[in-house]
Amino acid sequence: MFLEGLREKLSPTTEERNASANEPISSSDVGIVESGKVELEEKLPELATKAYINEKLRFSIIPPKSWSIVEFPSRLVSILGSSVIFYAPTDGEKSAELEKLNNVEHIELGAIEEILDSLCYVPSVRFIVADTWGTLDEIIEKSKSVQQPFVEAVSERKMTVNDLVAYEYIRTLTHSKYASFVSKLEPTHMIKGVCFLDKGKLFDISLIAPKKDYANLLPVFEKSIQTFHIIEINE
Repeated sequence: MFLEGLREKLSPTTEERNASANEPISSSDVGIVESGKVELEEKLPELATKAYINEKLRFSIIPPKSWSIVEFPSRLVSILGSSVIFYAPTDGEKSAELEKLNNVEHIELGAIEEILDSLCYVPSVRFIVADTWGTLDEIIEKSKSVQQPFVEAVSERKMTVNDLVAYEYIRTLTHSKYASFVSKLEPTHMIKGVCFLDKGKLFDISLIAPKKDYANLLPVFEKSIQTFHIIEINE
């Protein structure tokens, strides 16, 4: 979410994939994948027992328990805005819409956008990974100069996660087909995100949830963030 305003200033990512500890999934295998591949020595409350590893995008993280994982091919990332999305458990019509993303490679872009819009009130954790330049401070300052009319800043701070310097931000989001630049509607969602910078690649991870769900999901999101690791490249 932090990167949305910087989209034109960042290079599109290369094709992402889920990689297991034993056998990588091919780049053509996209869609909803099992939550993680690496066994943990100790269970973490409210988190899955296996880590999600994406070697192509160079990160691993333990997702919330029972959340679905959707991966998007690189050709769609620069348009849709996210490389990977974790979705909270849902049922009924929303569950059926989520299942359609199993075949995301074979769905037209317009249809994918409609599905994502229909899932906007399902809490999610979104990952944007992009090539960039400059320091984290420079990128933060650049983002502040970009107008995001339906997003308002609440707070921000520097922090450290697993010895990585990070930038944490909290925002409100107004999601409504009636929203406009003229009328000001009550925010519908809360966003909490964390950004990391490593070797010219920016990792932006954000929880986006309806206001009524945000407080309940915040603890598990924060636990999940503490398991985030950047995969080192052997040069």
